[in-house]
Amino acid sequence: MKRSRSVLLCIFFFLILAATAQAQDFSNKGKDFWLGYGFHVNMGAGVGAGSQNLQDMVLYFTSDKNAKITVEIPGIGYTKSYSVNANQVTTSDPIPKSGSQDARISGPGYFDKGIHVTSDVPIVAYAHIYNASVSGASLLFPTNTLGKDYYSINFTQSSNSSFSNSFFFVVATEDNTAVEITVSGANLNGFAPNTPQTITLNKGQVYNVMGITNGLTGTDLTGSRIRSVSANGNGGCKPVAVFSGSGKVSIGGFANGSADNLFAQAFPAAAWGKKYLTVPTGSQPNNYYRICVTDPATVVKLNGAVLPAASLVNNFYYQFKNANDGGPAVPNLIESDKPVLVAQYCTTQGTEGNPNSSPGGDPEMIYLSPVEQTINDITLYSATKYNILQSYINVVIKNAGMNSFKIDGSPVSIFQKHPQDTGYSYAIIPVTSGSHNLYSDTGFNAIAYGFGSAESYGYNAGTNIRDFSSRTIFQNQFARVDSAVTCVSSPFAFSVPLSFQPATIRWDFSAAPNIAPSVTQAPQPVQDSVVNGVYYYSPQGPFVFSKANTSALRDTIKLYTTSATPDGCGSTDQLFTIPVKVNELPVPKFAVANSGCVSEPVTFTDQSQYAGSLVKWQWDFGDGNTESRSSGAGFPKAYTSGGTYTVKLKVYSDVGCVSTETSQVIDISSKPVAAFNVPALLCPGADITYTDISTSSIGTLAKWTWNLDDGAGTFTNTTNAAVKTKYSSNGLKQVSLQVSTTTGCASDVFSRTVKINPLPVAGFRVPEVCLNDANAKFTDTSTITEGSIVSYAWNFNAGSPPVTQGPQPATSTQQNPQPKYNEANHYKVSLTVTSDKGCAATSVQDFTVNGSTP
Repeated sequence: MKRSRSVLLCIFFFLILAATAQAQDFSNKGKDFWLGYGFHVNMGAGVGAGSQNLQDMVLYFTSDKNAKITVEIPGIGYTKSYSVNANQVTTSDPIPKSGSQDARISGPGYFDKGIHVTSDVPIVAYAHIYNASVSGASLLFPTNTLGKDYYSINFTQSSNSSFSNSFFFVVATEDNTAVEITVSGANLNGFAPNTPQTITLNKGQVYNVMGITNGLTGTDLTGSRIRSVSANGNGGCKPVAVFSGSGKVSIGGFANGSADNLFAQAFPAAAWGKKYLTVPTGSQPNNYYRICVTDPATVVKLNGAVLPAASLVNNFYYQFKNANDGGPAVPNLIESDKPVLVAQYCTTQGTEGNPNSSPGGDPEMIYLSPVEQTINDITLYSATKYNILQSYINVVIKNAGMNSFKIDGSPVSIFQKHPQDTGYSYAIIPVTSGSHNLYSDTGFNAIAYGFGSAESYGYNAGTNIRDFSSRTIFQNQFARVDSAVTCVSSPFAFSVPLSFQPATIRWDFSAAPNIAPSVTQAPQPVQDSVVNGVYYYSPQGPFVFSKANTSALRDTIKLYTTSATPDGCGSTDQLFTIPVKVNELPVPKFAVANSGCVSEPVTFTDQSQYAGSLVKWQWDFGDGNTESRSSGAGFPKAYTSGGTYTVKLKVYSDVGCVSTETSQVIDISSKPVAAFNVPALLCPGADITYTDISTSSIGTLAKWTWNLDDGAGTFTNTTNAAVKTKYSSNGLKQVSLQVSTTTGCASDVFSRTVKINPLPVAGFRVPEVCLNDANAKFTDTSTITEGSIVSYAWNFNAGSPPVTQGPQPATSTQQNPQPKYNEANHYKVSLTVTSDKGCAATSVQDFTVNGSTP
């Protein structure tokens, strides 16, 4: 028969809940814990045959602060101290397992071996029992979250090893604790099944119940009830810790299959819920589920269909698989009219349709949290030992929380709508080994697990363990959490849900000196509402605190109720205390970075201060636009026109505190407008002057950047002086100008296409002339490629010095003039022609007037 190869269950699978300043912390983070060294198949001694004492048990601690931790077992005189560095994992020495300090709970009955863990600051703690590949582990619940009524949840007891008993045990946290135990099946303790038996424990004592075995099978103790009762009939029920498990169990078949130790701390019945959303487990997706009820009349729905009462096993649990008849594993919705608990089971690899190939897997039991018991910030550890090949994290979250959900600071893109409740989404996230932080501004449920060859680990990644029968709903208009935290001058209301209807209630504000109004209300119930059998009571309100307080000195609201309690303790007067943390209001502040120009966006960065967490930033940008943001990270904002704007900011905390409004005035310059004049005369070789006519409605112009398209490139002036250039040839030129103000606000580039007109080509024919000829006939031969020649300027005596007795007339504007020369001589004649665009060209020729002929 194949030997079991399970996991060293999550050797560092630690969870750190966000440490916000909350008056009520019902998470698995605390300063005081009780547990026991639960049964493992390889303890052997005290049960029967089998390997002897090969297992070990260690504890793991972590905190977001430096911590001093003491582990003690008062009944055997053991104590050990540890120092935990902030955000580090500390592993305890193995808990002693032999000699006078043997702490094992290796058989049925009484053991004075309760393990007590205390710390000077809140920590997260786990217990891990292991031997080679047979291991079990559990997160631990602080003493302040413990309840008085529990049920053991195990599984059908089949194994590949003998003496693999199903078990549960109870640990007393106070002296003279009376515990009523009703075992669901045959057991080694000699208790008649389904018959209440009462035992009495002192602080630190343990009572262990073990099912019988017959070869490889045995009693499944699921449904056994463990509850604290009044020791003398006059009240005094005391909180206890309960753990359930199996020395070794196979799930989904055990012949030649692997098996694993199960060990998990039970949720108190008062913390069960009415709605669960399940998700298959990674590479081994086919799971078993058990839905446990305290009342057989509870109406339970699976995906909207009521489960038939006939399928209720032992009047306690319904069992189903998420993949029946060979179909694919699917997420499920579980709803009930009364609180239930759901356990999810991973199977032995190669059974129930799960693959036998890598990464394989081993049995595991994970208690799920209802959607009512969420967390929003956790750090956990994905294990590697022994030989875990792939780890996963399953997350279920409301759709509104997906955008803010991050793992290790990065968003997750693989969320998909839950098919049974589309208001929620889920993700099956493969992760590497090591620490992982999960955060969202909306609460979520999560489990962490991993698989290897015949190995696995799995645990509820973190939860609130709040008693729904006495949980304060403490909120105001903007609150994100339901803990008793508020701020100075922030109106709030609150209520307490009870699972029973008290005969009288009395609100007492005498220990809250800073609250207003401060009254002691008359002892009559004022019921707000009833939801799913839970009764909500409130002192009305609203209320306001006038002064902040400290962790050491809280304002405390008290609620007294009188009636019989639902836990059978017979109390006639119960006191619920609500210590309220009152923070100073958030202080809004922001920084502005901008060029001062409307063409560049303004960057706003939050610099607000608050003792807790801020969740909302309400901006008013002063231009008619507002925006609500969920982050204080810097962001750009574009203005469409220049002007003076008053920007305002209010911030909101996670507990609904709203700051006052802060504001800043910012000046945004309109873009200056670049422009220039182009001269009328645009000819090659001529001086062409461009004159700036740019304007700026806000700010002073300080820089002019030109490009005249004359081959000289771009240049910048610091004055608006006119610029000159010459073009050597005609054609189209692209002239541009950009101007900037003293604040650096730049205009758009102003560009104009400038046409440089062609020059005419001047020319003329010189006549043969004698002195006695009547006139000299000059003929114009000038040409132009575009446009026309519109003027002619002749000079018939252009020499220097001119001939004294020159021609008459000396000049002409005719195209083909005929001057009369009066003296034989050598002359220079010039012709200047001008085009219709004003471009001129000149031709000069030598000309001789001959003497008279004989």
